[in-house]
Amino acid sequence: MTPPPEELAKVEWDAVVIGTGVGGATLGYALARAGERVLFLERGENYLGNPRALRGDYMETLAASAPDSSEEDNFRNGGRWRGEIFDAAQNRYFRPFLGAGAGGGSALYGMLMERFFPSDFTPRRFHAADTESDLPDRWPILYEDLRPHYEKAEELYRLQSEIPDPCRRGEALRHIQKARSHHLATRHFERFLRWKKIGVYTPAFACEWKDECRFCQSMLCDKDCKNDAARVCLRPALASHGAALLSGFTVDRLEADRGRVTAVNGRGPDGREHRFRGRRVVLAAGALATPLLLLRSRSEHWPRGLANGSGTVGRYLMRHLIDIYFLPSVWNFRKAPQNLKELAWNDYYEVDGVKYGTFQPFGKFPPGGLAVDDLLFEMKQNIPGWAMRGLNLLRPGLSFALETLFAHSGCAAPIMEDLPQKENRVEEMPAGPDGRERVAVHYRISAYDRTRLKKFRRMIGRALFPYPTIRFPMAETCKMMAHACGTARFGDDPATSVLNKWNRAHEVENLYIVDASFFPSSGGINPSLTIAANALRVAERLIQEKC
Repeated sequence: MTPPPEELAKVEWDAVVIGTGVGGATLGYALARAGERVLFLERGENYLGNPRALRGDYMETLAASAPDSSEEDNFRNGGRWRGEIFDAAQNRYFRPFLGAGAGGGSALYGMLMERFFPSDFTPRRFHAADTESDLPDRWPILYEDLRPHYEKAEELYRLQSEIPDPCRRGEALRHIQKARSHHLATRHFERFLRWKKIGVYTPAFACEWKDECRFCQSMLCDKDCKNDAARVCLRPALASHGAALLSGFTVDRLEADRGRVTAVNGRGPDGREHRFRGRRVVLAAGALATPLLLLRSRSEHWPRGLANGSGTVGRYLMRHLIDIYFLPSVWNFRKAPQNLKELAWNDYYEVDGVKYGTFQPFGKFPPGGLAVDDLLFEMKQNIPGWAMRGLNLLRPGLSFALETLFAHSGCAAPIMEDLPQKENRVEEMPAGPDGRERVAVHYRISAYDRTRLKKFRRMIGRALFPYPTIRFPMAETCKMMAHACGTARFGDDPATSVLNKWNRAHEVENLYIVDASFFPSSGGINPSLTIAANALRVAERLIQEKC
C-alpha cells in the first residue's frame, strides 16, 4: 500500500518522475531496479488492480451501463484525459483521445512499437527544398547511439512480429519473438498488396496475443496481454523494486533556484497541497503537458518559464500528418477483422531523396455513435441552436450508417513526417466553465509539407487501386494528437534547444525530460519505441553518474 502523501513528502527521493507513460515509467523502472528511490507522480488513476477500471471496450460504451457514475469518474476509470484542446487555426474546441493514468498514452495505444530509421537522425538532408522549418541537420545522437537501447526496449516490452520489413535492409531483429499467423481476411489483403509489389511486413507489437485477444486499441486491456508501460515497467517497479506511486496527483509547478529544481508542488485528489523533493526531477507528462508545466513554473529566476532561456519551451510542436482510410471488404460482407493492423509497409518512407512516411492499418475504430457525437460537438460551436436540434434528430441514423461502415471495413492510417516550425506551439488556457482543463494549440502546415502530403496521398492512392477505399483527410486537422512531440527539443546549442544530448535541461542541472517533447524532428514512425529506448539510454547514464 502506498504511504500517504505526508509520509512521501518526508523522503529525499533519488528521482521524482512526473508521468507514468512510456518515457517516465521506463526510466523510473530502470532507476528503481538499480536501487534508486523513485517516486512516480501521476495525475490520472492507477488502473492496476482497480476494480472500477473500465476495461475491454470503449469507456463510453461501458459507462452507458453505469448511469450513476459521473463523467469525471468515467474518464478517470477509463484511463482517458477529460480536457479539451482549442485549435487556434480553426477557432474551435475538440475532445482529443489522450491517455491519463497509469501507463499514460500506452494504456490506450495499439501496441505498435518500431524503431526509427537511421535516416530519421539526419533529417535535413532529406528535405533540401524546405525553407520554412527549423529542421536540424542531425539529432544530438545518431541511430548507432540508440541501437543497443532499441534492443533492450524491444526485449523489455516483449515485442512480437512475423514478416520482416524489407525496407530495413536485412537488419536482423533476432530478439523479437515470433507472432501468431494472420487472420484469413488479413492474408487476403496481404496477397493484394504483394500483387501490387508492395513490401508488406508485420509491425512489431507489444502484445502477448492471448486467446480471444481483442486488440484493445483506445481502451484499457482486460486480458492482461497488452504490454503497456504500466504492466511492463510501473508494476514491477512498485512491486519488486521499492518505488512509490501517488496517483490522482496534479503537479502545479516546479520550484527552482537559478540552477536546480528544489521542489515539486501540487495537489492530491482531495485538493490538499503537497511538496516533494528529489535529487533529480524527471518530466514525462507528454508533449502537451510537459511544456505547460515549465511555463507555469515562472519565478524571479525564470521569468519566461523554467529552463526557457532559449524561448523554445512549448514551441516546435509536431504531431504527424495522419489520414484515415476505410477499406471495405471486397472478399465478402462479413464483419472485417479487428487485426488488419497486422500489416504495414514503408515503401514510401524515402522516395527520390525525400522522406514521407509509413502506412499502418489502424485497428478497431470507435463506435459510430462516438464519431457522430464528436462531429456534433464541433458543429454546435458554429451553427445556430435550431440547426443543432435538427442535426440531433439525425443522430441515430448517422450512428447506424457509420457503425455499419466501421464494422465491415478495415481501417488504415498513413503517417507522414511533419517538420518543426517555431510558431507551431502549445499554450496555457483558463479552465472551461465546468472546470474542464483546456489547452491551446497553434499549428499550421507549411507549404512544403502540403506539397509532400499531396504527393504522399497520390502514392498511397496508386498503391491501393483498385481496392475500394474511403479516405477521411484528417491530416489538416489537429484531432490526431497522439503523436505530439517536439515541444522541449534536445540539441547541442542552448540558444535553440531546451535539453542537452542526455535529455537534461541546459540551464537546470537536475531536470530531465524523457517524453516525446525532446524530439527535434518527428520521423515518420510511431514514436513509442524511440521514447522507451531513449529513456533506457538516459537511465543508464544517470546510474553511471551515481556510481
